[in-house]
Amino acid sequence: MAMDLYDALWQSNFKRVKELVEGGIVLNTDEYWSPLFIAAFVGEIKIVKYLLAHGARPTLQTINQCVRYECAPHIFKRLLKTGIDVNQNPEILINAARDGRYRLTSRLLESGANPNIPDAGGTTALMMAAYYAHIGIMERLFAYGADVNRRDDNGENALFYAVAWAAPLSVFKWLVEHGIDLNVRTKKEKMTILQWMRHPEGFGYNPNNEIDRYLVACGAHL
Repeated sequence: MAMDLYDALWQSNFKRVKELVEGGIVLNTDEYWSPLFIAAFVGEIKIVKYLLAHGARPTLQTINQCVRYECAPHIFKRLLKTGIDVNQNPEILINAARDGRYRLTSRLLESGANPNIPDAGGTTALMMAAYYAHIGIMERLFAYGADVNRRDDNGENALFYAVAWAAPLSVFKWLVEHGIDLNVRTKKEKMTILQWMRHPEGFGYNPNNEIDRYLVACGAHL
C-alpha cells in the first residue's frame, strides 16, 4: 500500500483518501493491514462506505481481523452487507464466540453464518462459547439453530468443553435446560462426562463438586 494512503487512513483524512482514490490508487491488496481494514479498525464509517463504493472489497481475512480487533458493529455489518460468504471460513464465527464478541456474533448470524459449521477438529461456535462461559452468545447461537448435541471429532459435546475450562454451574444448567446429552462417551477414551471429571489425571473434580452433583441429579451416570 502506498504510504500516502496508509497515512491518510490512519489520520482519518477523508479528503486525502478521496484524492488518492480518484488518482487511481489500488484499494484491494493482500496486505494484512489493507486499506479497508484500516478504515474499519479506526472506526471511520464514512471512509469505509467510500472505499466500498469505489471498489474495495472485504476478504475473509478482513472479516476475521474485524472480529479479532472488535471493530464497531455498525461497520462490521456494513462489510457483511457486501455479500461475503463467511461460511467459507468457519473460524470467523468460532473466534467471535470464543472471544465473547456478542454483537459481532449477532451480525454474523444475521448475515447467514451457520452456527453448526465446525473447524478442522470438529469444534463449533457453541462449544467455544461454553468453554469460555459466554452464555449470552450461547443463547444467540441457539436461537439461530446451533445444535447443542453436536460432537467434535473425539465425540465430545459442549459439556466437555465447559469442564475443560472450569466453567461455572450456570453454563452446565444452560446446557442441561437446552437438552444436552449427559451420557455420550468420547471416542478415544470411551469416557462419559462424569468419568472425565473424576479421572485422577483430569481436572481435580470429585463427586462432592456442585457440578458433579448437579449432573448426577439430572441423569448423568458413569
